[in-house]
Amino acid sequence: MAAHEFVLAQERLLRRLTDSLPVGIAQADSDGLIVLRNQRLTAILGRANATTIAELFACLAAEDHNAFDDAVAAALTGTDSDLEVDACQDSATPLRCHLTLRALDDGNGVIVCVEDITDRARLRDELDHRATFDALTECHNRASTLHEVHRALTALATGNSHGVTVVFIDLDGFKAVNDRHGHAAGDEVLRRVGGCLRDAMRSSDIVGRIGGDEFLVLSTATNSCDQAMALGDRVADAVAATIGPSPGHRVAASFGIAWTGPHDLTPHAADDLISRADAAMYESKRNGDGRPVHATAIPSPLGAGP
Repeated sequence: MAAHEFVLAQERLLRRLTDSLPVGIAQADSDGLIVLRNQRLTAILGRANATTIAELFACLAAEDHNAFDDAVAAALTGTDSDLEVDACQDSATPLRCHLTLRALDDGNGVIVCVEDITDRARLRDELDHRATFDALTECHNRASTLHEVHRALTALATGNSHGVTVVFIDLDGFKAVNDRHGHAAGDEVLRRVGGCLRDAMRSSDIVGRIGGDEFLVLSTATNSCDQAMALGDRVADAVAATIGPSPGHRVAASFGIAWTGPHDLTPHAADDLISRADAAMYESKRNGDGRPVHATAIPSPLGAGP
């Protein structure tokens, strides 16, 4: 009797301990039946009447089910794992959860710890967004744009791309807009240009704001100089249709294009390719017609090949 009372006391203590934890806990046996769950788990996932681990975690997002099932199967063979998944409560409120799956020593079950990290994940996503995108235009910022160009050129060098194009855009007379109408008007012009560039590009393309009134478009879907020029023409038409020339200027913007392919004799670094597009943009500005200029039409500023 004393031993029986001791076991009951230990079970009550275990229940109190698990219910006081800030994370949800579920224990399932090798058949997937729920042996133990604490109150916090019900608060996170709901599903108070679930009797199996499959029912308990049926609220996971569809794209996370396979990963969770694989992790449970692995835990039943002795392999621990961690997952980050999306889940919905009975009220359909979206949650982001971190799951810790641990195998029991006897191989007869699995323990799953569930932590609601929705607020933490939202903050992390916001910080990532701020580090990646320009707050005014919602285009990529300078650092992330340069990173994407570097990544595209790395893919090209390893045979995973057929060509890389950058289009350098500089708004003509932008300072006059700020001087005449104020910075709020200038900000609106930048927002409109950023929006029109994103609308004109494919979802896989990158649109970045790399300076005050300078934008850069990156595409890995161009296989030749002709396709790069066609892309530049599309960009120029989009900008011209969105904003008109500022007072005292004939065109809205100038455009420089640089393309490199897998068979270029001189591989280009990110700074090199952007510098070539920048030089071509200044040639477009000198022409004064608002049409793109390809870098092959002018001497390379760094002495690189076409």
